[in-house]
Amino acid sequence: MSEMAAPSADDQTDRDVVYRAYFDKMTRTYLRRLVDDGLIEEHRRRPVGRHSEALGRVLAYFRRLPASRQYLLHRLADGRYRIMAMTRAARDRPEDGEGAVFDTLEAAYHGVFLRKVKDLMELDNG
Repeated sequence: MSEMAAPSADDQTDRDVVYRAYFDKMTRTYLRRLVDDGLIEEHRRRPVGRHSEALGRVLAYFRRLPASRQYLLHRLADGRYRIMAMTRAARDRPEDGEGAVFDTLEAAYHGVFLRKVKDLMELDNG
């Protein structure tokens, strides 16, 4: 009778990575079904504060994204805002995000939301 070797720590780590990737893909598939014109309009009208369950789920997912998939807002000297894409290395400067400039902070929050929705819709399609 042969004995099976216990899984090594590397095997467990590999399985964890595979499972997390699968879970994240299934989460994205579910969230894509929640995104529609009504959800986007709800966020445009009220980017901060209380939201519907669907919008709350989408925003919670966006908040949990790794730093390399996040955006930040840079306040310009004239008081307007520009979206910047985070970089992978901490020592690198954020990248300018397509030159979009927003007059208000709320509009900038919605711009970031739209950028993350676009990322969500394109992530598994390319």
